[in-house]
Amino acid sequence: MANNQDQEIREDKKKKDSEDNKVNEDNDQKKNESKNETSKSGSSKSNSKSSKSDNKNATDKAPENVKNKSLAQEIQEAAKDKSEHEDSENEDLTFFTRKKQEKDYSIWSIDEWMHDYLGDWNSTLVYMFEIIVVSTILLLPSVFWLIKEWRNINFRSYFSNPGAIKADNEGLFRVALFTILWYTFDIFITLFSENFLLIMAIILHTFQLSESEFCWCMVDVLYTSRGYFRMSADCLFIFYLSVIMFEKYSKPKNFNIFNPLVIKTLILWLGIYTGMLFVMKFVVNIFIYDVRRSSYKEAILDLNRKIFLFRKLKAISEAHSQSEKKDIAENMVPTYDPGFYLKDKDLFTSREDAMIVVQNIMALLKKKKLAYQDIKQYYPNEYDVVFKYFTSSDTVEDNQVVHVKVLKEIAKDLYIKRKDMGRTLNDRDSIFEKLEVIFFLIVSYIAAIILCILFEIDYKFYLFGFGTSLLTFSWVFADTIKKIFNCFVFVLVLRPYVIGDKVKINDEEYVVVKIDLLTTTFLNKTKTIVYLPNDVLMVTKIYNTSRSPPQCMVVELTVENTTYDQVKKLEELVKDEVEKAAKHFTDAELIGKSVDKAVFSVSVVQNFQNTSLTKLRQDKLIKIFESSMKSANITHKNSFVFTMS
Repeated sequence: MANNQDQEIREDKKKKDSEDNKVNEDNDQKKNESKNETSKSGSSKSNSKSSKSDNKNATDKAPENVKNKSLAQEIQEAAKDKSEHEDSENEDLTFFTRKKQEKDYSIWSIDEWMHDYLGDWNSTLVYMFEIIVVSTILLLPSVFWLIKEWRNINFRSYFSNPGAIKADNEGLFRVALFTILWYTFDIFITLFSENFLLIMAIILHTFQLSESEFCWCMVDVLYTSRGYFRMSADCLFIFYLSVIMFEKYSKPKNFNIFNPLVIKTLILWLGIYTGMLFVMKFVVNIFIYDVRRSSYKEAILDLNRKIFLFRKLKAISEAHSQSEKKDIAENMVPTYDPGFYLKDKDLFTSREDAMIVVQNIMALLKKKKLAYQDIKQYYPNEYDVVFKYFTSSDTVEDNQVVHVKVLKEIAKDLYIKRKDMGRTLNDRDSIFEKLEVIFFLIVSYIAAIILCILFEIDYKFYLFGFGTSLLTFSWVFADTIKKIFNCFVFVLVLRPYVIGDKVKINDEEYVVVKIDLLTTTFLNKTKTIVYLPNDVLMVTKIYNTSRSPPQCMVVELTVENTTYDQVKKLEELVKDEVEKAAKHFTDAELIGKSVDKAVFSVSVVQNFQNTSLTKLRQDKLIKIFESSMKSANITHKNSFVFTMS
C-alpha cells in the first residue's frame, strides 16, 4: 500500500510539473509576442508610459481636481488615503515582500499574524476579526462550564457585585470576560485614534463648523498626540472595569507589588499621568500656534503653490486627450493649505529627479519650449502670474518663451529651496521639542506628587526640598536661563533667517546651514563651517540677502581724464543697453564722478541669492560698460569694482 501511495504521489507531482512548464512556456510566448509588438511601433513607448501613469495620475488628481472643497472633505480624503494600501505593479517586488513576510508566529503574536496575512482587508474588518479570534481563545478554557451553566448565568451580577477572583470556572470566566472587554475597548480606541482625522472631518462637515487655520492646527495637534490619549483611556478603563468587576478600590496601606490594590493604584496613576501629558501637549501647541502660523507660513505657501504648478503641468502632460487636458487645466486646483507643512514631497526627490521630471513633461507635451499661449491654456486662471514666475520677469510679452533649460533650472532651484525649508522646519520642531521637555518635567513632577498622595506618602518634605533646589538653581544659573530665553525669542519670534539664506554679518558673507536653540551654523566663502551663538547674533546687525527685494549693483569704473559731457553720454548709452537687457536689469544711473572714476548704480530684477546668476549679470554689465565707453570715446583701465547693496 505504501509503495502504491508513493507511486501515485510521484505521478501527481509529474503532472503538476508538466502543467507548470506549460504555463511558463505560454507566459514566455506571450512576453515574446508583446516584445515583438512593441518593437514594431517606435512611437508606442511614450503612449505606453502615459497609459501606465494614467492610474497614478488619476489618484494624484483625485484630491486636487475638484474646486471649492471644504476643509472637512480635504481631511477626510487625506485620512482615506492613509488607510489605503497601494498594490505593487512590479512582480519581483511583490515576490520580495512576500518572502520578507515569511516569519515565525506564536500564540502571543496572533494579532501580528492577522495584520500581515489579512493586509488586503479593510483595517476595521481586521480589528473586528481580531476581537472574535481573541475572544474565542480566551473563552475556550471555560467553554464547557458555559455550556452547562449558561441558563443560570446572570451577567449583570458580574458588574454589580464585585468580588475577589475565585479559582474556579466562574472566576476563570470572569477574568476572561474582563480581558475581552478591555481588549475590545482597546481596539475601538485604536480605531478612533487612527481615524481621528476622518472622524473630525465628518464632525466639521456635519455641523458646518468653521474651517479656520486654528481649527486645522487643533485637529493636527490632537492627531499627533493620540498616543497619550490612547494610553490614558486604556489605563482608566482598566481601572474602572476592575473596580466594578472585582473588589472595590481603596488606597493601599503598604507598597507590595503583588497586592491587587497597589496594581490598581499604579494603573490609575499611569492613566492620570498620560492624560496630563496629553493635555500638556495640547496646551503647549495652543501657545505656540501663533509662532507656527506666523513663522514661515508665507514661504511655505509660496513653495507649495509653485510646486503645484509643476504637479499640474505633469498631470496635463500625462493626459490622453485634448478634452482631458482641458478638464485638468480648468478644474485642477490646489487642496486646502494651512501653511504649516510642505506638500507634494514626492514630486522632486533630488536635483536630478527635478530635471528628469521637467524633461519628461516636455517630452510628453512634445514641446521644446512653452509659449505665452501655452501657459494661458494650461493655467487659465493665473497665467500672467505663472508666466512671470517661469520667465523671472515683471512684464508679460507675447513673444517671450520658456525653454526647457530654464524650466529645469527653476525646478532644481525649487527643490533646493524646499529642501532648505524642510530642514528649517525640522530645526524649528526640534526647538519646540526642547520646549516640550521643560513642560514634560513640570508635569512629571506634578504626577510624582499625585503618586505620593495615592500611596499616602508625605510629599511635603519632597515638595519643600524641590522648591529649595529650584530656587538655588535659578539663582546660580540666572544668566544661562536668560540666554536660553533670549535664544528662544531670537529663533522662534524674530527669525532673521532660514536655512539656505545668504546673510552678511560683520562684513563677512555666510550661508545658513543649521539653526539650533543656542547656536547657528554657517558656511563662509571658503566653505568653512562657522558656529555663532544666537544670544550674540541677537544684538548683531544681520544683512539678509535672500529676503531682500531686487537689489542694486554699484559699479566703480577707473577711467582717464574725461569731461562731464562724455560721462553723461556714457550714462545714456548704458541706460539704452540696460533696457535691452530687461531680463536681468531694470535701471542704471550715474551716482558719482571724479577725475579718474565713474560710479554707476544698476538695479537688478532679483536679489543676489543665486550666486551663478549674479556672476552672469556681472559679466553682462562688464560687456555693456566696455561697449558703451568705446562708443563714448572714454579710455578706461579695465578695472571694474562691484559692490552689492
